[in-house]
Amino acid sequence: MVDTASIIFTDHDGNAVNLFCSEYAIDYVFPLSIEHKNSLVGYTTDGIRQYRVVTCTANMSGDDLNTLNGYLMDTAKVYDGTDPKVVVALDGNTSLTILVTVMRAHAAAVPSADGRWNVSFTFEERST
Repeated sequence: MVDTASIIFTDHDGNAVNLFCSEYAIDYVFPLSIEHKNSLVGYTTDGIRQYRVVTCTANMSGDDLNTLNGYLMDTAKVYDGTDPKVVVALDGNTSLTILVTVMRAHAAAVPSADGRWNVSFTFEERST
C-alpha cells in the first residue's frame, strides 16, 4: 500500500510538497454580525462571507523542512487563480482543492536525534 499525503501544498511558483499529517482539520468560518436589542430576539446580518481555514501538523525531515523554507520565504510571491493552494484528502477518492495563503507555519524539533520536525500549518482560503 502506498502512503497518501493528507494534504498537498503547492506554493505560488507551482512547487508541491506532500504533507503527511498526524492530524488535520478544516474550519468553516462565517463572519456574521448579530445585533441584540432589549426584550427582542437578536437578528443577524449575513453578508454571505465565508471561507475555510485548514490546519495540520506534519512530521518532516530536516531536508524537507529546508526545502519548504525556501518555498515559504520567497519574496516574489504572486497569488493567482492557480496557486498557492492545498489539496485536502477527504477519503480514498475525494479531495478538496482550496486556493490559500499561508497564514502561519510553526516548526518544532522532535525530541530525538533523528533530525525530524513537527511542522504546524495554518492555511486560510482566499479568492483568486
